[in-house]
Amino acid sequence: MSNILIIEGEQAIARLVDYNLSAIGHQVLTGHTGEEGLGLTTVSSPDLVLPGLKMPGVSGWEVLHALRASREMHDVPAILMTASPGVGSWQEITDRGAQDRLNKPFGIEDLIEKVQGALGQRGAANAPTQDSDRG
Repeated sequence: MSNILIIEGEQAIARLVDYNLSAIGHQVLTGHTGEEGLGLTTVSSPDLVLPGLKMPGVSGWEVLHALRASREMHDVPAILMTASPGVGSWQEITDRGAQDRLNKPFGIEDLIEKVQGALGQRGAANAPTQDSDRG
């Protein structure tokens, strides 16, 4: 399956997400601060990043900014996890580099649906088109 990086300051939420994504076959790595998570991007090559918005030190917004500024991580999808559903409009969230938002508390079905959607979008963007298959 896919390599997923969780960057979440609330350890209970990080464990919940890790458990449920691991249960469906994903390889999961967790950082509990923005700094730790960004450091893990250099060694883990994640296919998807799930940053929390409010973390000590580097915030989720700053994580998204750093991901989009990185040549290696620029195109890796991210789903911003937040307990503040009023944070940012959809336009602001996408302008800042997230493909989606997951509002806490969230259901496991919603988590899995959003993760699969983000991973599917990445796969679709990298998949050859019918025209390019026709050598």
